[in-house]
Amino acid sequence: MYANPFKAGPVGSDENQLWQPTDETVISPFAQIVRDAKRLQVLFLRHSGLNDNDLTQIAKYLGSESGPQQNKALKVIDLSHNDFTGANVSACFKQVFEQNRNLEYVGLAKNNLTSADVQPLLKCFGRQAFPAENVPAYQLKLKERDAILEKNKKLKASKKPEEIVPLLDALESKITKDENGAEVTNWFLLVNPQFKHINICLNQVDDVAQEDIEGCLQITPDDFCMTLSGNQFSDECVAGIQKCVQQVHKQRVTEMRLNDPSTQVYETVDIAQRRAAF
Repeated sequence: MYANPFKAGPVGSDENQLWQPTDETVISPFAQIVRDAKRLQVLFLRHSGLNDNDLTQIAKYLGSESGPQQNKALKVIDLSHNDFTGANVSACFKQVFEQNRNLEYVGLAKNNLTSADVQPLLKCFGRQAFPAENVPAYQLKLKERDAILEKNKKLKASKKPEEIVPLLDALESKITKDENGAEVTNWFLLVNPQFKHINICLNQVDDVAQEDIEGCLQITPDDFCMTLSGNQFSDECVAGIQKCVQQVHKQRVTEMRLNDPSTQVYETVDIAQRRAAF
């Protein structure tokens, strides 16, 4: 982004100065794109010189706290190879993943991210255990949300301002048996079910993140993928993550066949390479 319209000229010319904020209240032009381009679905800002201030503002307009200014159309954003600090990437995208249910792909390659920066983000996806004692209150919130959705249909038809819809993930249950053979109902939240791919290649992530990577892959669907190449994983760590993916996939296929003997589901041979690309 340039301070003024770009002018062709010799390399090193002073004509084309990059945009710089005059003070902290000025909105980043990168954030303006996210805020205003409400039909934009794919945005690549790789190697664009973005800094922490740009990222903080972008995250604001991807989150629900920005209210009607939130971008609910964007599905793909790639912010690889910019000038961020890892701590700010972690804080901003943790907020985004908690408040946004539209993004399907996020690119964070080559941003000098460490395991500590990435680990909090890996807890923002998948089928997460939910306390049984909190279920009645959450179900009430779901009913209230559904009532707002119905009300908004009438408001929209009347061209009146719609009410803000609270962000609530789907709740599901699964019955299992305990060690005594008694049936137990387990509850789960399906967090960010639309999200498909996080690219964290070419960073400084190492074996410390293995447990969180495996934990994320165990509770996300088979179409959820991570790009992990170019980091600092040992060969043992890579083998362990790929083995985990294969075991999870095999168990899922077995369960589907037990539940429906007529199913045509088969094991995917290269599932490990697809879900955890090294």
